[in-house]
Amino acid sequence: MLNTSMIYGHGIDLVHVVRFLEMDDRRLDKIANRILTEIEYETFNTIEFFAKRTYVAKIWAAKEAISKAFNTGIRGDTVWKNMQIQNDQLGRPNVILLNELDTKNVICYLSISHDGDYVMASAILEHGYVH
Repeated sequence: MLNTSMIYGHGIDLVHVVRFLEMDDRRLDKIANRILTEIEYETFNTIEFFAKRTYVAKIWAAKEAISKAFNTGIRGDTVWKNMQIQNDQLGRPNVILLNELDTKNVICYLSISHDGDYVMASAILEHGYVH
C-alpha cells in the first residue's frame, strides 16, 4: 500500500515566560481554566508556583504553534480545549486532537524548547495519516 501522507502545515510560537511569572495566582488560574483541558489542568494542579507558570507558557506556545500549523489561529475548530498536550514516559510532548480536530485525518508532531525567559514550540501536521 502506498503511503499518501504529506505535510499539511507547520507552525511556530515563541512565548516570553516573564508574562506568566508576573501574574498573580488568580489571573494564572483564569488563563489555565481557559486554555487547559481537564487532564492538563489536573497536571497544572500538581506542580508548584514557578513550574505552574512555565507549564502554562509551554502549553500556550504549543497550542498556538498547532493552531498556526492548521493555518487558522485559535478560532473555529482550532480552539484551546480541542488540543491536549501530554508528555510520554520519556518526557516527549504528544498531541491529542480532540472533538472536531480529531476528525481532520492529521497527526501532529510537536517540539517544545525552554531556555531562560523563553519557550518555543514547533508543530508539524501530517495529513493523510490513518489511525
